Amino acid sequence: MSSAIPSKAKSCYNCRRRKVKCDGARPICGHCLKTPTGRDDCQYLEDGPSQADMLEAQVAALEDRLAKLQGPGEPITLFNPHQRRAQQPSLPPSSREARAATVVDEPPQQTARALLNAFAVHSSQIGFFMDRQRFLGRFSSPMGHHDRPAPSLLHAVNLWGSRFSHGGVDGYREQQFLVAALHHLPKDLAKSHPLYLLDIIQAEILVSFYFLELGKSVDGLYHSNTAISLCLGARLNLVHSPDPNAAPPTEPALDAERVRAFWNCLILDNYWCIAHGSASALESIKIDTPWPEEAPIARYSRDTVTDWLKGSSAGGTSLLSLNAKAAILMQRTTTMMARNRLDPNARPSPAVAAELTALDGALQATRSQLFHLDRYRRDMQVVISDALICASLTRLHISYVNSSPVSRTKCVAAVDAVANTARGLRPHDVAWVSPIMATLWTVVAEVSLLLPDTNQGSLMGRSGAKAVLSAMVAYASTADGVMVSHHHHLKSSVST
Repeated sequence: MSSAIPSKAKSCYNCRRRKVKCDGARPICGHCLKTPTGRDDCQYLEDGPSQADMLEAQVAALEDRLAKLQGPGEPITLFNPHQRRAQQPSLPPSSREARAATVVDEPPQQTARALLNAFAVHSSQIGFFMDRQRFLGRFSSPMGHHDRPAPSLLHAVNLWGSRFSHGGVDGYREQQFLVAALHHLPKDLAKSHPLYLLDIIQAEILVSFYFLELGKSVDGLYHSNTAISLCLGARLNLVHSPDPNAAPPTEPALDAERVRAFWNCLILDNYWCIAHGSASALESIKIDTPWPEEAPIARYSRDTVTDWLKGSSAGGTSLLSLNAKAAILMQRTTTMMARNRLDPNARPSPAVAAELTALDGALQATRSQLFHLDRYRRDMQVVISDALICASLTRLHISYVNSSPVSRTKCVAAVDAVANTARGLRPHDVAWVSPIMATLWTVVAEVSLLLPDTNQGSLMGRSGAKAVLSAMVAYASTADGVMVSHHHHLKSSVST
């Protein structure tokens, strides 16, 4: 019968990943039509390779190249979360298109400098971990010089510089730099250059953030997983670790870059988990790498995230560390709430109650550290981290807002904090916000609409949703992709 529910094989990739029923409608199924980014995510397996297939094939290729980037030594096996089924690299649509397109040369030095300056303004929000002075020195090296950054990284920087310039510089367009970055990534990986490993990881992070901005999950996850595979293959999760397989020691400046590279990979991985419901590639991985600000003084480091979550370590107080903590907590809150269907009229089991309490405590402690660092929240990394924490608190407590005054108070306070920050953001003051804010604003606004009618909760909730919607309108008008799609989705919720 035509009304029968399709088999798993006929379901779209997005519904299979989210474990929901799919009606199999083409070109976009009914479920994906209702979600903010579903139109881009709805793909059928016969339309192209799945994310798992792409990652598995990609890992096979990366294993062959990483040893050459590392130098002489034992072969390194990269992280592979799946059993390998494919042997030839399988590329996402954007990379296949890049192979067939004309690749632009590097722009003239004056143009490149203008793009770099535009990029630098917001670079901390998109995972840039390079030492700025060191990178600037390498950037200024003449074409063909041994120290010059990898072409893929230069084009990834140009890509974002062009986007932040709203229309490009000197006639160069975003699409040209995207094609060039995608074209050079596999070529750079094939070169035995001692500086290129971190360059390629950095380029992959920047490209993945770009696809997060556009709401293209298949392409973005592909490049995020590449960065993670390279990080774990180079043992950047074991910097300063007593583990015998730890990353070898190196000079202080490079050591600090390796530490920041890992934490930015972790943040990006969690952003994809939060935005698109994908499984974390790093949640179960051993992490001994110290918090970024502790790297210069940490001779040995062990169980960094585990000890922090247990409450036995309060380290990690820099902006980058707190951003990583907030992203981890949001991802774990999202995963925990999806795993446990909480009944608002019943007490949670002792195990679930303990997990709820631990997450709430970690969120409150991290928010306290954040306010101590910058109580006025002027820095956008602080705004993002606070939004991650507030969105986590709303998800954690929304099930109990009708039965628990404490949960209701925490939900209202979290919504109010995000709404007040949203009211204060204006494009002429803050020209660009991270794409993860589209997801966080939507989460908080949707929770605000569920607040009970008592204690002015209903009025406050709708006011908070409208404040968030106004901010999304302002930033959707300066960009495309994920902010626009989330704005349209939220607008329909607020108007009903």
